Amino acid sequence: MGFSNAVKKEALFESKRSCCLCHTFCGRDVDVHHIKHQNEGGGDDLQNAVVLCFDCHSESGHYNQKHPKGNKYSPEELKKFRDEWWVWCKDHPYAQPPKIPISLSPNTFSFDSGAYLGIYVLHVQNKTQNIYYQTWIKISFDVQRIEPLERFSFTFIDDRNVHHLRVGSKVIAENKYMTAEDSTGKTVVFLLIEILKPNEIFDVRIEEIKRSFEENPPINLFCDVVSFSETPSKFISNPSGKTGSSITPPEAIRLKTIRIFSDNSE
Repeated sequence: MGFSNAVKKEALFESKRSCCLCHTFCGRDVDVHHIKHQNEGGGDDLQNAVVLCFDCHSESGHYNQKHPKGNKYSPEELKKFRDEWWVWCKDHPYAQPPKIPISLSPNTFSFDSGAYLGIYVLHVQNKTQNIYYQTWIKISFDVQRIEPLERFSFTFIDDRNVHHLRVGSKVIAENKYMTAEDSTGKTVVFLLIEILKPNEIFDVRIEEIKRSFEENPPINLFCDVVSFSETPSKFISNPSGKTGSSITPPEAIRLKTIRIFSDNSE
């Protein structure tokens, strides 16, 4: 039968979409694997699930008993690695996984209740020689009730004007930011970067634009890369002929607003 979508989502959340063996952040390129195989009596519940990258899945899932070489991962070993990694993820809820190809610097911002409105720049860097498509960055807040776009503006700083996805001079997919309710019901902001080329940096200015000292107390923002893909996006055209990418959120969310990033070359 296989894992239900609910079990897969919970396993991915607990693992920060990272491999429980090598701790590599994988985005969408990740599998939810049975610790004990179904033909051996393993169930489809969360306790029998482990998140693995493609390489580690191949290592753990393929072993020729007739021609044994090396040592196969045992169910007990997989469970131990899984449990230790889940504990780390739980103890470091806002930390980036140690082996993540896309870094955020800084990944935490503090806006106090002083006399001046705050301005920060979030640096998103592709640390590899790979091209990544549809990188999703989740920004969460340490307050329960907030309307993010009433208090903050998000602008990408791009003096070369290259970060929208283009064919020649034509923009075929634009970077976006959106507000949504995540799977826990909290209001969050998602940044969607259509393409990150090898070693490129995408800078986002996060600026406090309005504050009522009585209604808007100090607030902390926490940023996490939650998904990306090495496969180009699918593109769709509307009746007017304008082309855009199809949006596939990394988790179950309820979208509230979607806006296109404006260019700012200051």
